[in-house]
Amino acid sequence: MIFFKKFLRGRDNALAGSWMINSIAYSIIYPFIPVYLHQTRNLPMEQAGLIFPIMASSSIFIPPLAGWLSDHCSRTILMRTGQGMRACLFLLLALMIRIEAPFWVFCVLFFLNSSTGVIFENSADAYLSSFTTKEERPHAYSKIRIGINIGWALGPAAGAFLADWPYEWLFVITACICLGSERFIHFALKEMPRVSKDPVLKPLESGKGMFWKDYHILAVLAGVFFLFMLSSQLYSVLSVYTTKVVGLSRRALGFVYFFNGFTIILGQIPMTRLMGKLKISNNWRLVIGALFYCCGYFYLGFAKNFVDVVSSVIILTLGELIAQVAIYAVVTAAAPPDKVGRYLSGYVFVRGVGAALGPYVGSLLFGRLTSSPVLLWSILSCFGAAAGVIFAAVAFNRSRAKGNV
Repeated sequence: MIFFKKFLRGRDNALAGSWMINSIAYSIIYPFIPVYLHQTRNLPMEQAGLIFPIMASSSIFIPPLAGWLSDHCSRTILMRTGQGMRACLFLLLALMIRIEAPFWVFCVLFFLNSSTGVIFENSADAYLSSFTTKEERPHAYSKIRIGINIGWALGPAAGAFLADWPYEWLFVITACICLGSERFIHFALKEMPRVSKDPVLKPLESGKGMFWKDYHILAVLAGVFFLFMLSSQLYSVLSVYTTKVVGLSRRALGFVYFFNGFTIILGQIPMTRLMGKLKISNNWRLVIGALFYCCGYFYLGFAKNFVDVVSSVIILTLGELIAQVAIYAVVTAAAPPDKVGRYLSGYVFVRGVGAALGPYVGSLLFGRLTSSPVLLWSILSCFGAAAGVIFAAVAFNRSRAKGNV
């Protein structure tokens, strides 16, 4: 109990805990959605698979609203509201499973569920920026990343343990976890003053306060788009490629993803500290991260066995450790204090578009280049190279503006 109280004294720790609970709730049911729709309801896989782009579309349409809300309303209340609404929607989904509702009903409810998740995530990211400086932010956001990955490690394991239960009970349990998250946020996180510890940027740098007029952030977001076009292959093309072409079993594929999550849990904070000790700016961390992403996916074209696949995944995960934290730090550092939420909404939007479009492009290339894996992954890794070039141009420009490299 004493340790728990000490843990909650750090707002970044408490926020990481809320992210972990959120990830546990979501990941319990996520892997079993197509199982229910395809195997239990006997829907064609092509139809069942539509649920994922429908859910992903919330990251395209909802961020502008979520960003505006997080800049004008209490962020802790928005986080609590998001979790409370998700709990209600999960209970409604359990009822729809019970009565075997039509497919379109599930599409609507899953879209709404993902939308409330976007509101929680945008508000949580904006909340973190309100009590950290741009120097503190990478370390604080590293804790968030660890919390998210612990949740994604525990959630599917819990879902597998409960797999023999009636499917609707997975949603009831998930709803209870969301309610627990809402209560946790209420007790552990207090609303912060609507100010930032960072100085207000000059008008020339802040682009009059909106991210679509901020050429620096627009360039960064262009790089982010290409980076997520590549990183989204991890749970789409990579899974099919490693089982169909390399010949890994499903169990072996599960271990591949385990290494990805385990590397993040153990390595996120040490990597962030290493970047800080080396005094590498966040803009240059983006360049380094994109390079690791590019090399990791390129190496997949030469993978012949389990060890090769794990090696490539560890390489690209190093890119994830470096780049993902740096993206958050760069976006929030550039945002005026009263528009952090809207700047973050731009990031969420671009991330959503890249993550939705990437698997589609990857699947088209995979269908045509299955017999040429080196060419396949060489083309896909070009997305990472494009991101690296854009990030390098931004880093050079920022360094020149400050009079150093």
